[in-house]
Amino acid sequence: MKPLLALLLCLAGIAAQAEPPSSEALNDRAKSLYQDGRYEEAAATMREALALAEKEHGPDAPDVARSLNNLALIYKAQQRYDEAEPLYRRAMAIADKKLGDDDPDRMKSAGDLARLYVAAGNHAAAEPLYLRVIAWQQQHVGPQYGDVADTQGALASVYTKLGRTEDANRLAQRSFASVAAPARAQGLIPPLADVYSDAQKSAAVRFDLARRHLDWIGDHCVAGEHGEEFRFSLYSWQTDNLDASLPADRVLATIPAAQRQTLERQLDTSKRDDDEPNGALCDLYSRGLRNGSIVYAKTDADAAGILRAIYAGDETLRIAKRNADLAAGCIKQHYNAGRRDFAPVRRYCDCQTAAITANADDAQIDTWLANLPDTAPTAGTTDSKALGATLQQAWVGKALKAAQRCPGAPR
Repeated sequence: MKPLLALLLCLAGIAAQAEPPSSEALNDRAKSLYQDGRYEEAAATMREALALAEKEHGPDAPDVARSLNNLALIYKAQQRYDEAEPLYRRAMAIADKKLGDDDPDRMKSAGDLARLYVAAGNHAAAEPLYLRVIAWQQQHVGPQYGDVADTQGALASVYTKLGRTEDANRLAQRSFASVAAPARAQGLIPPLADVYSDAQKSAAVRFDLARRHLDWIGDHCVAGEHGEEFRFSLYSWQTDNLDASLPADRVLATIPAAQRQTLERQLDTSKRDDDEPNGALCDLYSRGLRNGSIVYAKTDADAAGILRAIYAGDETLRIAKRNADLAAGCIKQHYNAGRRDFAPVRRYCDCQTAAITANADDAQIDTWLANLPDTAPTAGTTDSKALGATLQQAWVGKALKAAQRCPGAPR
């Protein structure tokens, strides 16, 4: 029995060796070759896998789409873009025909083809594909998850390459707003660093360094004789530069931590271990902030121009600045009236601003700001009449009534 058993085992082994590999095994082999950088061998093996998949499953089977997609990926690595494109197209057609709408592989080929077009420099062709993928992801995955934000980031990069900066900025902001806190905690932050140029990133870091340097001075000055004066001055500087501060914060949010630290080391030549500012220096800074001679401490006018160019034409940033200007105008009025107790003034003005924005639409608020003087207008003047007309509107009464409930409201 033993010789017969040995013979049977030997024959079985020979039969197993003679059995051709499956399309799945060839796919795995091709992927291993691809990962080793052996692209020619990988392509040949994947073509064999594709032919076998077509024979085993038919020309429109999902397994065929997988082989098509993998072969296109190898061609892309070889920069054989013209050969890869029809493979992705055919894989997309199979996915549309054979896969359910909620199948996680439904949009794989569409996304891969978009990335192929980007690699080939055909950004216009990538846009409709990314839009299709985003629409599917938002419906079947949810807008708050990282893969949606990843695709939005890729499309924002496409818009940047096409010179559509405003579209890129709007998409970047929407992407950040859509990613839920749990997704951020898991590291699923939209990869939008390439939305902004190196010059814009450097400008944002320079502005942030200037702001932190002023904060460092402020930590000392607000505790001294000129403290309350300095609080008003520092706040005035911050609000006067919101058209740079707001885009700076947006750009900073897209820069990976390591890259931002590198930029900071390159740009920050200030010393944080200087002697503490004395009263004279605090007074100098206070006056400089107030009269505009300190525009950007430790930075340059070029940074301001770069950041304000991002702000220009961006409606979301304009509204954010407009709302901040409401509070700033209120604080300035109190300062001009002789108030020097910054904290309670700030609390009241923030509360008043919330009351106004809760009771008015954008057009009404714009009108309010346009007619709101720094000091009380003289009776009978144009300012007085314009403000009077605004005050007659119903929403103003509601807003002022709500503001009367704010802490520190004038009685």
